[in-house]
Amino acid sequence: MALHLNAEQKNLRRLWSEYDSFVIPPYQRPYSWSASECKQLYDDLIDAFNRPNDNDYFVGTIILAVADDQRDEYPRVVDGQQRLTTFWLMFKALSVLLPEIPSIIDMLYSHEWDGKGGRLRINSLVNDANDMEMMKKIYGWGAEDYESMYVELMDNFKAYSRMDIGDFLNATGCTMEAATLYFYYRLREFKQEDGMHLALFAKYLMTSVLIIPIEMHAPGIRDAENKALVIFETINNRGMALSDSDILKARLYSKAVTTTDKDTFVKQWDTVSDNCKFLGIEIDTLFTIYMFIEKARRGDLHYTTDIREFFDGRNGEISHYTYDKIMNSLLEIADILHRYKEMEYGTSRVAGWMQVIDLCNSDINTHGSILVAWAMKNGFDLNTLEPFLSCIVREMFVTGQMFYEFNVLHIIAEILSTGDSRELHVTGSPSPYMMYAQADTKLAHLAMVLEMGGGLLHYKLMNIVKRKRTSYIETDGGMKGVRKSYFDESIGNVAFVPTKQARQDIGFDDYMRKMEEADPECATLANNIDTTYRMVDVRRRAERKRKILEDFLGAETV
Repeated sequence: MALHLNAEQKNLRRLWSEYDSFVIPPYQRPYSWSASECKQLYDDLIDAFNRPNDNDYFVGTIILAVADDQRDEYPRVVDGQQRLTTFWLMFKALSVLLPEIPSIIDMLYSHEWDGKGGRLRINSLVNDANDMEMMKKIYGWGAEDYESMYVELMDNFKAYSRMDIGDFLNATGCTMEAATLYFYYRLREFKQEDGMHLALFAKYLMTSVLIIPIEMHAPGIRDAENKALVIFETINNRGMALSDSDILKARLYSKAVTTTDKDTFVKQWDTVSDNCKFLGIEIDTLFTIYMFIEKARRGDLHYTTDIREFFDGRNGEISHYTYDKIMNSLLEIADILHRYKEMEYGTSRVAGWMQVIDLCNSDINTHGSILVAWAMKNGFDLNTLEPFLSCIVREMFVTGQMFYEFNVLHIIAEILSTGDSRELHVTGSPSPYMMYAQADTKLAHLAMVLEMGGGLLHYKLMNIVKRKRTSYIETDGGMKGVRKSYFDESIGNVAFVPTKQARQDIGFDDYMRKMEEADPECATLANNIDTTYRMVDVRRRAERKRKILEDFLGAETV
């Protein structure tokens, strides 16, 4: 694929004037600059503006896809949308402070040839955010709107005099509103100090802020965009901070040929993104799980963690399969994890194992891959799932609460080939670190699940016994007693007390009956009964729990 590339340094006014509008493609990230980042940019610009000589300011490169044969296709911003949008927001704030300068308005809105219509200079198609609607809203703000928000901001900010205005604005919850209001705040102060210099600063922004647009040309916008993505990935591989999923999203989007395909892809990606937000994970996790399962399915059990190479390398998944096949696989993985997450909330035995797994192993790439492989092969039959989950819990404690990738690939391969992996080939004895008789919440949680025969409701941790001890330190006046509080470091001193939220759950009374039968000390705390416990009772409780753990783990605890 030959690359037709243009790169020429331009100031912002020239860049804006050469294109009616810049299009932000659907696969791009939403606008994300915080007021703190806007502060850094503004301070840098002011410093450059105030330099006596050679005060041009270079803001780097952007990458544009340009269709030569389609006059109605505006250039697509493959890289640089955050900076372009930020400058647009800055010019908007300037336009209400300097309404007498029409060239500033031209930086915001382009007119049709007959002057009867037009469009904003930036047209965002990103649909997992409301960027375009927000820009239209901000464009419609007048001087009274900005001033009203400024007055409200100052009234609210009075109580936070020690706080930076940028940090305060970040708490508003809307990134674009916070950014343009921050610029208005700073530029308004500038105008009060010297209105003439504010006009010169506006001129400086248009004529002395320089950028290099790297334009990738092709007859059609799709080919131009594909070529631009090649440059985008190359630059990213030189150190730009973009996630693997950002790159893979762009590559998959480029596989969607027709407009219908592209719309389908965007909807699929939005569904995957929504599932990941519910699960509290990154989209990279889904790609990693996909990689683990496919490698195990093919018998490739060698160590690797480079998901970008697996998907987008010379013989990667993207070169072999359609975007639809890959996206459907990611959707299936997301759906399985979603179902597991839903099972985690409750008091069933399955919920208990899920809670312990989540508590013990934060690396969802590894244990998540095993769970997904099991569900793909065996479904969600609770008769087989429950003993399988218990084996996973035992494996985590025996191996020190983690799965290594090499072991994970072998476990997945066994599950996919035989449909079974009940023992997970657990070897060795429980990790000494995990089995010390200390107040380890993971061990205490596991013991409670084993005692009650199910999961825990929402809870808070409590200590059954709290003691005081006196330590002595040497001072100039001799020895001085210092009271220091500490908790008995015994697993018997850890209790799980249901929260107010748990008390509203259906079946709470039955839950408390189970707790009273399994762990009366825990139930006593939960019911706020004023009972004094002796340390010997706590130690006896710890021995009981250690015996339960030893029976489950099949090894003597330390």
